[in-house]
Amino acid sequence: MGSAGEFDVDSDENIYIVGFKNKEYYINKIDKMGNLILSFGRRGEGPGEINTPIRPTIYDEHFLFITDMFKKLIYYDLRSGRCVREILFRTPMLIAECLPNNKFLVYKSKNSSGSKEIYFMCLAIYDDKWKMIKELDVDECPPQEEMGLLPPYFMWRVSNQGIFIVNEKRGYEIQKFDHDGKLLRKIKKEYRPVRLSEELEKEIAGPNYQVDHLYQGKKMRYLAPMNSIFCDDEERFFVMTYEKSDMGAGFIHNVFNADGLYIGDIIINKVWAGIINSPKYTVIKNNKLYYYREKANGFRELVVCHIKYE
Repeated sequence: MGSAGEFDVDSDENIYIVGFKNKEYYINKIDKMGNLILSFGRRGEGPGEINTPIRPTIYDEHFLFITDMFKKLIYYDLRSGRCVREILFRTPMLIAECLPNNKFLVYKSKNSSGSKEIYFMCLAIYDDKWKMIKELDVDECPPQEEMGLLPPYFMWRVSNQGIFIVNEKRGYEIQKFDHDGKLLRKIKKEYRPVRLSEELEKEIAGPNYQVDHLYQGKKMRYLAPMNSIFCDDEERFFVMTYEKSDMGAGFIHNVFNADGLYIGDIIINKVWAGIINSPKYTVIKNNKLYYYREKANGFRELVVCHIKYE
């Protein structure tokens, strides 16, 4: 399959994984027993073909849509892998996602004033004519020379009932909007700042971090409140912190219920270092948790386990 990337899971527990080193097709459909049953999403520039796949998402349990970065949004039939719809972007869009109400959530450039200035991206809702309805948030990206060891996070997840957004400039705060862009609630939690240890610095920057010029002078005393986010099909929301578990390998993930109340923690030992802005590497479907874990040989394996809430 090559290098496994983002993925999503359907109601029959089939997993759709983007494989970046595949020679002909990007997307692999794997059943719950681990068998490859279909490959689709041909590499290329033609109709239904794709070059830079990002954010694969099951839609209406019949389709998988995926963004060909800056170019188009493609819908594939889950059973056949056939392209059934293709929407070409009028202006470059980094990511576009179809919402349950047939509107679109779009992440795109807002403006740039040059390499020495802050680069702005925006997350906005568009109608089915691709006109912006409402801007939900702005991602301020500092120039490389002013960036710390980790870039400021800006992340979101779409659920059945809403859109969750986190932005590092607001600290530990989760904003939930409905699919029309109405702010439903703000979720805040006190957190314990995690000091950047040598072990974590090495994991973030890689084995050559002490001599890599990209990281020289980019020391941090404390890490950001969160690393990544995801939600389940019952509107629970999960936040990976940098707090390590005292019970062994893994990091503490705070869990919030559908009403935005903190209900506890889970520990997950998943791939995290070097991953920016929470790609779809962790999915919960029908109370099963799917995530990547690093093996002793350095390769990733996709782990599936049951989640039981008490």
